Amino acid sequence: MQTEKKAISFGKIIRITFGILMIAIYLGMGYLMLNNFFEVPRYVSLSLGILFIVYGIYRGYRLYKGMDYTIKTK
Repeated sequence: MQTEKKAISFGKIIRITFGILMIAIYLGMGYLMLNNFFEVPRYVSLSLGILFIVYGIYRGYRLYKGMDYTIKTK
């Protein structure tokens, strides 16, 4: 049996890189909000911190599973 190597396009590399960057930003913002870095009321910083972290984890899961809703694959 021969295994076929799939070529990774430049566009896919850019999407993956952008996805990883956005995950890092969401998780970093969540961390900063939980530590009240921006000195907003505590209920706001907790709410937004948890929201950012949960969304960053969700984006990481989507990136890991390869679920890209904007591009149809064959």
